[in-house]
Parts: sequence; structure tokens; C-alpha cells
Amino acid sequence: MTDVDKEVAEDYRHQRQEATARKSGVTSKSMDEQLQWMEDNKELVLSIAKGCGASSGEEAAAVERYKRALLSTSPGSAWDDINA
Repeated sequence: MTDVDKEVAEDYRHQRQEATARKSGVTSKSMDEQLQWMEDNKELVLSIAKGCGASSGEEAAAVERYKRALLSTSPGSAWDDINA
């Protein structure tokens, strides 16, 4: 597969994601919007961190590590779930 083939495939993937999202009424969220949601729902996010194995008292540190990981990850298309 050539680089051009990969670009064409990725472009098509983005088009399909957008069409499916539009059809189902889903809206995309920017990284800033996702991070703001985490801030606005801090207690929920901390409880999720605990449920995912963060030690008691270490939830906030785990969430901060997670945010740094998100920020260092390529977001892909506007329709890719960065959390995945």
C-alpha cells in the first residue's frame, strides 16, 4: 500500500465517520471540549479512575496522567474517540 493509498483510505474513513455521525445526530467534541467536560464532571471522573484501579487517594494523580496522555495523542479525525 502506498502513501497515497493510505491518504485516500483515511480520507474515506473520515467521510464515513462524518456521514454516520450526521445521520445519528452525534456531534464531535474537540480536545478542549473533552477536557472541559472532565473538569466540569470532576467527581464522576475521579470515581471512574477509582473504578479503573486507581488507589484510594491517587485518583486525582491518575486523572492528571490520563489528561497528559490524551494531550500527547494524535486526535485523528474530529469523529475519532480520543478516549478509545
